[in-house]
Amino acid sequence: MQHQGERLALGQECIPASEAAIIQAIEQISLTLLKTDYPGNIRPAKRDAHAKHHGCVKAEFIIENHLPEALKVGLFREPRTFPAWVRFSNGARESQADAKGDTRGIAVKLLGVEGEKVLEGEKHLQTHDFTLVNHPVFAIRNAQDYLDLFNAMSYRIRNWSEYNAGLKPRGSLTFWVDESALESWIVPTFSGKPGASLLYSNLAITTMVTLKSIYGLAGRQCQGFVESVFELMGIKLPVPDHSTVSRRLGSLSIVLPVLPKTDAKHVVVDSTGVKVYGEGEWKTRQHGISKRRTWRKLHLGVDEQTGEILAAFVTTNAISDGQVLPELLDQIDGDIDQVSGDGAYDQRQCYDAIRDRKARATIPPRRGAKIWKHGNTQGERHNRDENLRRVRKVGRKAWKQESNYHRRSLAETTMFRFKTIFGGSLSSRDFDNQAVELVIKCAALNRMIQIAKPDSYRVEA
Repeated sequence: MQHQGERLALGQECIPASEAAIIQAIEQISLTLLKTDYPGNIRPAKRDAHAKHHGCVKAEFIIENHLPEALKVGLFREPRTFPAWVRFSNGARESQADAKGDTRGIAVKLLGVEGEKVLEGEKHLQTHDFTLVNHPVFAIRNAQDYLDLFNAMSYRIRNWSEYNAGLKPRGSLTFWVDESALESWIVPTFSGKPGASLLYSNLAITTMVTLKSIYGLAGRQCQGFVESVFELMGIKLPVPDHSTVSRRLGSLSIVLPVLPKTDAKHVVVDSTGVKVYGEGEWKTRQHGISKRRTWRKLHLGVDEQTGEILAAFVTTNAISDGQVLPELLDQIDGDIDQVSGDGAYDQRQCYDAIRDRKARATIPPRRGAKIWKHGNTQGERHNRDENLRRVRKVGRKAWKQESNYHRRSLAETTMFRFKTIFGGSLSSRDFDNQAVELVIKCAALNRMIQIAKPDSYRVEA
């Protein structure tokens, strides 16, 4: 490890004073995880990482004669050929399909390597190991980074059986098409206004779009799917065609299903981009990304404790996150204790909206930020100024920890969950339809969360 301002010779290492304690902490966490995963000394135990191997190859490791002089160090001092074994593996802790992308590892073990080794207990082994990964940079700089990674991985799911059982209804037709939807499928009365009255209720249209989103169907496919389901169930109800669904979609008013809660909420906010109908991937590959390329932005306010989406708002890509925050907060009922967002929300209008809700703003001040309202002025101190003063006193990292700022990442978790289930693109072409389509997906995601949410806990060393 090289410190700033120091130049180390090839093969030289600068070991920090705290490294021994860090290694001991890593060892303790590793043992704790093994005892948790394999209680009662269950055997065999899987490898901690790179558990699945793709193959093991017998090889020769050849050291060429034309290496630069600066690299002729240790094992590479002189030309030589070693017998070797090479193991190819994937980096995930759990075995998974080879097609799923992750870090791939290559472990090379040389045989017949003479000389005393560094590790105690292996001083007289005639082997030498190289560990390689298919990534252009090292993901971990030092032992402290490795410990931080272990701490992030040291979580287990407490309610696995209930969570596993709760995931299955997400694909159940009877969950998404219930009795209440069928009973109010048709509008029973005429509107009394000029023109044709509505035949299908708003709930029927919403159910169609929900099924279309859940099962990834096109408009006509969704119509045929629901007709076949009704026929199998013996339900004598008409099904709206794709044109009717498209025409009615933009006028729907969707209320996000949220479980009642008496405690004040910690709201985490963020936004994500969603592709819209337009330039295809082929054109992008052939000619590059156009300057006119566009997308829709889905802005979300998420309950940090329950993971439910409390507020959703859709804009074009020209609208900034800070402009939308007041609208998100207006959608949330009940008391709000804290609002956490990234630096994009470091704007006066955001702090004003949060103050109006009598909540605490946890937004990192931007680099080089200045005090807005100095202490010698009259009136209440500004929340942002208090954050900035605290950052200057204890540092940005410590402020984030003590203010619970890192819980903001749960908004990103919600974005990941949203795109994993529904994908990252829209099928609607009209903006109003696109906005309602996204909110319907948010409502469906809330229903999924309410029936199946992992209860994770940290494994203490």
